[in-house]
Amino acid sequence: MLSGIQLFLEKNRRWLFALLLIVIVIPFVFTIGSMPGLGYGKKKVGAQFWGYDLGDPKQMEQIVRDGALSIALQTGSEENAWMESAQGYAFYRLFLLHIARVVGLPDPIEDELHQFIKTRLLFLDENKAFQPQLYNDYLKKWSEQFGKTQNLRRLLTEDYLCERVKKVLAEPGFVLPRECEVMYKYWTASYQLQYVSLRNEVTLPENILDKTLQAFFEAHKNDYRVERQAEIALLFFEANKHRASLPLVSDQELERYFTLHKHEFKKVDSEEVSFEAVKSAVRDHWEKEQLNVLAEKCATQFALTVYDKGIQMQTVEWKQWLNDNDVRIIDTLPPYGQNSLPERKGLGKEVLLKAFDLDQERFLSDPMPVKNGYVLVALKQFLDPYYPALDTVKEKVLQDCQRSERDKIFNQQLSSLAEDLNKPNANAEKLLADRGLEIHNVDTFTLDSSIVSLSQILEIEEIFRLIKMLETLQQGQWTSVLRGKDDTGILFVCGSRSIKQDCMQEEAFKTFENGFGSRKSLMHAETLLREVLERTMNTLDPGKH
Repeated sequence: MLSGIQLFLEKNRRWLFALLLIVIVIPFVFTIGSMPGLGYGKKKVGAQFWGYDLGDPKQMEQIVRDGALSIALQTGSEENAWMESAQGYAFYRLFLLHIARVVGLPDPIEDELHQFIKTRLLFLDENKAFQPQLYNDYLKKWSEQFGKTQNLRRLLTEDYLCERVKKVLAEPGFVLPRECEVMYKYWTASYQLQYVSLRNEVTLPENILDKTLQAFFEAHKNDYRVERQAEIALLFFEANKHRASLPLVSDQELERYFTLHKHEFKKVDSEEVSFEAVKSAVRDHWEKEQLNVLAEKCATQFALTVYDKGIQMQTVEWKQWLNDNDVRIIDTLPPYGQNSLPERKGLGKEVLLKAFDLDQERFLSDPMPVKNGYVLVALKQFLDPYYPALDTVKEKVLQDCQRSERDKIFNQQLSSLAEDLNKPNANAEKLLADRGLEIHNVDTFTLDSSIVSLSQILEIEEIFRLIKMLETLQQGQWTSVLRGKDDTGILFVCGSRSIKQDCMQEEAFKTFENGFGSRKSLMHAETLLREVLERTMNTLDPGKH
């Protein structure tokens, strides 16, 4: 029998695939290189998504593990949870978390999280009543099974955000009479397009008058506003300090550990190895994991005591508590904003971003893994945003002003060309030939496939502009200027548009009509998607920062 999760995926597979194509596949295509992670070793080029490196096998394993636990919590059964997670739910969950982060959904407050926990089927009895003991027993069981404490609070917080996003995406739409027919014709219309592409080769003098620069700065002052910044300290709990507390381990326990982690002990040629052949390496892995467990527990107990005793930062009690626990303080990071994270070896973005989930009451984060141990992010203070003086950002303002003037001249040139092309009886071939421009053809496409068709030549956000233009673009009419790849400008002309007239008896239309409520929900979701897409692509384009 299909689970509720499977039914949701089945019902929404078409729009979900489109969203995944845009939000996950395209960032893979436009990968900007490896980003600092929590691990160590040789850097790999890969996509960073919700704090995970999708090119790292260990992190992929954690993604699937979190997905399986999430399924168990939602369905109340662990049967087939791992299989469903590996078959796709884990990455669908990652996609929902990405939307939640991009649109800025806040984490639940304590009361909200407690209420959410009480809805998880795995913690309900046969009368659908929440049983705290089931929650505690499951946490203990998970710890024993995997040899370390799974941060269940983190996972439940993420599931809470996933539920909020799914609710927004699944909101039904109200269907007006004949709206279904109009939308069916609109989405299935096919277009024959041609386009010309012109590279921006406008040159500007290096020097710009001070008054011009000042005027540009005043007009775009918000672009240089320094965002709210966090000033933090990192409290480091070193794993190796707990070596004396390591429990004794038998060969039988090590062999069981080896069986669970066999993939980590492959030879170079990927052949299977026996436990005896890698026994020493297995012990090292086991010890490292146990040391990290102890470091995490130490960090957790440190934070709990701080809150229980009401200890405030920078007080005598705070300093004494640091000394008592022999905590190493990393206190050298400059203040930073969410969009201007400092680069520091061994610290991933997720660690630095955690500061913005804190406040003066809850100023310590949950323990977070780093190389050789765990850290707590301690928030000292937030610095208010402000507008800098022109002199402090003059070099960047100069570059932006030059780019703006250059783009303005270039767009004027293209707009003038579009006006000439759209004049009555204009000779398009001659106008384009005089400028050395060649007409290119676009394969026939419909609106629901246009992203794939046009993503090779247009910036992603410009595809949405073109789609909007196509609603009213007449045959033979040229569009306004669209921003293309590699610093180009593009003009499209609509050769023809084919719209179905008698479609109400088609089987495809009947299928469309039956599911039109969910299709209108898609339009609602796309409003959210466009914001997600714009912010995602901004983070992938270093030139915008």
